[in-house]
Amino acid sequence: MKASDPQSAKVPSDNQEESAFTHQSTINGWGRTTSTRVHLECPTSEHRLQDLLTTSLGPVTVRGAGRSYGDAAIGPHTIDLTGLATIRSFDPATGIIFSDAGATLQALHQVSVPQGWALPVLPGTSRITLGGAIASDVHGKNHMHQGSFGHHVLEMELMLASGSLLRISPDTHSEEFCATVGGMGLTGVIVSAAIQLLCTETPYLRVFRRKAETLEAAMDLITDSIRTPSHAVAWVDATREDLRGLVEVSTPASTQMLSERMKNKLPPAPGISMRNIRTFPGRGIVNDRSIRWANAVRWNLPLGAGPRIVHFTAALNPLDGASFWPAAFGSQGLIQYQFCVPTCSHPVLREILEGLQSSGLIPALAVLKRFGACGNGLLSFPQPGWTLALDFPAHYPGLAAALGHLDTVVANAGGRVYLSKDNRLPAEMVPLMYPQLQRWQGTRARLDPTHKMGSLLSQRLNLLEL
Repeated sequence: MKASDPQSAKVPSDNQEESAFTHQSTINGWGRTTSTRVHLECPTSEHRLQDLLTTSLGPVTVRGAGRSYGDAAIGPHTIDLTGLATIRSFDPATGIIFSDAGATLQALHQVSVPQGWALPVLPGTSRITLGGAIASDVHGKNHMHQGSFGHHVLEMELMLASGSLLRISPDTHSEEFCATVGGMGLTGVIVSAAIQLLCTETPYLRVFRRKAETLEAAMDLITDSIRTPSHAVAWVDATREDLRGLVEVSTPASTQMLSERMKNKLPPAPGISMRNIRTFPGRGIVNDRSIRWANAVRWNLPLGAGPRIVHFTAALNPLDGASFWPAAFGSQGLIQYQFCVPTCSHPVLREILEGLQSSGLIPALAVLKRFGACGNGLLSFPQPGWTLALDFPAHYPGLAAALGHLDTVVANAGGRVYLSKDNRLPAEMVPLMYPQLQRWQGTRARLDPTHKMGSLLSQRLNLLEL
């Protein structure tokens, strides 16, 4: 990484006198529940980025590809970083890639995968930006083996609200590094980062699918998969009392397992596609009947005689092929409630799902994964245990009250809600769920003493209040 000074350095500005925010636009979260008119700019140089930060008349929000479900990347003055997307260097000998923060994970793979390297951690979509992956400290289906995204960040260049550049790493300005990983873009603007990639023999995986007759059986299958390097996830049928599910375990495929066609296939071209599907009118097509039908169809699909060989993008990035998903929930959108609880609190998973059944609030999708070590960010979401992501139509009557009850259940179990997916958590729950909050707030205040960085999420949750 090549920040001009390990401490801080001012980026020369072309014009620091006039307000740099001149355009307005309506933006929303990926769940389409929050639609807001904002001042929006998309800088294509660090000079322009500095102008925006130093001349803004209000709090500045950093936005990547817009894949946060709620209000994490929305604010009155929003900077869209996708105009700063240059991949600056890649060393195929070491697997270190150095890129602007606005490049998508998909774009990074377009460079690295043909040379035998891939990101160690991939969330459900590769169409998020590098900066967004760090700011949310995203996780994948292999958390037990590779941790979360921040574990693989070697260095970052952080532009502070003052316009200064600060180089941070696990060893240099480590406190600032830990505040920025999982810091929701509130410590400054991540301008670029160096990432250590993982050497891969092929970009393909062997995917094993097994049926689990109960939630506990699915958890056992996921736990068994930990013995070998793998990606493991379970879909849970939340419409049934037994909470049956399908468990998918993916392991690396060797060259000998591939056909010639597979050997010559490259990853899809980079790009960001998120709003090409119009929202279905009214309440959309996701309702109790369609949810039950979809769960029954998924369960009854044949598993096949053995493992399938698929490109890793198909196995690990299902949302890349599901641009329709938020649109299907209608004009009020979808709310995803993702939480994690410690391993010892796993009975809470069944308690929550059974409670939702009793309330008639069946999630359209329920996805279960196992977590390993805590993230290295002060506000990182993962902790050792289990995480369950639940997608609900936002129009469900009584949903707000039910999720409020779940907040208490999760907090009492020692768990937390994922801020990158949230748009409704009460502010008083955050200190209970994130024990490092006060430490994060102190470090953040030193980086941004005038509280220039902010978002609708930070305002709603009082994250900046010491």
